[in-house]
Amino acid sequence: MESHLARAGYMADPDVLVLTEDRYGVEFIKNIINNLKDLNQVSRSRRIKVRWFPGKCNPKLYRILSAILISARVIIMADAEGEDKTKVTQQLWRHIPKEIRQNTCFIIFNYCIEEWVCDGLDISWNHLSPRDALNKYLLKRRGFKYEKYM
Repeated sequence: MESHLARAGYMADPDVLVLTEDRYGVEFIKNIINNLKDLNQVSRSRRIKVRWFPGKCNPKLYRILSAILISARVIIMADAEGEDKTKVTQQLWRHIPKEIRQNTCFIIFNYCIEEWVCDGLDISWNHLSPRDALNKYLLKRRGFKYEKYM
């Protein structure tokens, strides 16, 4: 019988599973991966799945990770939201099954995933949060506010 996680795409036998805490970041990360493949920085044959996970201290993370193949590499992306990145990593490690710890790594953003967007668009956010800087940029350049789903 196919599990709920398999139907949701978590067990699709990826080479790499990227989990992002940001629900709207899934498409953004998929686009980055596709761009890297287009630039031949990532092999086109590499099977990479990008999925959302429900937060740093949610027990669902353990169940999601327990359901994947042990041979898959796992990249977990999470926001530190100004907290100590080591502390955030430790919170996440508690939810990683022992069987896949050797294949798991983290990308912890100092504040939020919008840091990457700002860096990619060359938007300085020295005295603002990345979200506020992105909002200011979009208002000035395109006439609308930044919304998280963007």
